[in-house]
Amino acid sequence: ISSLPNTKADGEDRQKQQIQKRLEQLTRNGGKHTTTISKIQPSLNLPVYWSQDRYAVTLRLGFPTNQFPSRTIRVKVVGALKYEDRHSAV
Repeated sequence: ISSLPNTKADGEDRQKQQIQKRLEQLTRNGGKHTTTISKIQPSLNLPVYWSQDRYAVTLRLGFPTNQFPSRTIRVKVVGALKYEDRHSAV
């Protein structure tokens, strides 16, 4: 019996690898930050993932869909420069 593969451990390893791969995609040439939404009670900590290439910076906000249906989310970006004013993504 000890020679049988541990399918539970293999499945957990595969899931961890998939999560790590997705995190690398979300943060390519970027990073992860946690921000606090305090306009709601209780306040909520959300992950913010950002990645960039030569032409664009991409932000992804990790809203919990059980609390915020995707159609109700509105984001306002303030202070960003137009590409022609900065000539690079950052």
